[in-house]
Amino acid sequence: MFVFSGHVLNDGAGTLVSEGKYGNKVYQMLANYQGGVEGTEKGGNGFLRTIQIDPQNSTISVKTYSPYVDKYKTEPDQQFTFEKVKF
Repeated sequence: MFVFSGHVLNDGAGTLVSEGKYGNKVYQMLANYQGGVEGTEKGGNGFLRTIQIDPQNSTISVKTYSPYVDKYKTEPDQQFTFEKVKF
């Protein structure tokens, strides 16, 4: 159902929803905040992804947060929701 990946440089973030072998959806996301990614400071400033799964509303919500600088990234590739998810 999910693929979580990282360690890709350039912009360091991406999402993709693809179809699995049995017609199921596979929700994929890339997150990389290390040095070498565009706009990265201090080795990534401790950014991480939080994921909230809500089966009742059929959503998966993703936010990007740094406890080090106490800040959220709010760009569309950093904060988003997958909707109509079949659990």
